[in-house]
Amino acid sequence: MRFYSADHDGKLTHHDIALVENPTLPPPSEWALNGQPVAINHVALQMPSREAWQKQLTFLQSKGVKFNWRVNHGVTHSVYVNDPNGYGVEFLYELPRKMWEKDIQAAIDYLDNLPTEGEEALADPESPSFGKKKKKQKESLLEPAE
Repeated sequence: MRFYSADHDGKLTHHDIALVENPTLPPPSEWALNGQPVAINHVALQMPSREAWQKQLTFLQSKGVKFNWRVNHGVTHSVYVNDPNGYGVEFLYELPRKMWEKDIQAAIDYLDNLPTEGEEALADPESPSFGKKKKKQKESLLEPAE
């Protein structure tokens, strides 16, 4: 059994979610984001910081947990794994709002698939910002030369 607790105004609770292995279930099928015969595809657990997220990835990898999908969305950086019964669990951290809030749709549509094995799976490349304001061009006071 593994307990997870969110930060509640600086105070931790015992847990907000508990993951419990049920050894009597049949072996899970290969995880996929869509098309699986499960009631819940995955739960998402937001880590409090980039550093905490990277520490969690390192821990999971050190325990031999398979990374099903490592992806940088425009709003979050995520890793998808399975719990012991085959349900998907997403560990993520949210990028600073200033990087995506000016064009949320472009950020949501952004997808950067990353390696799922080895040291490369622990790397966290920089993400683009979305919806940067374009600088206005100054109007010329001079007439164009002929």
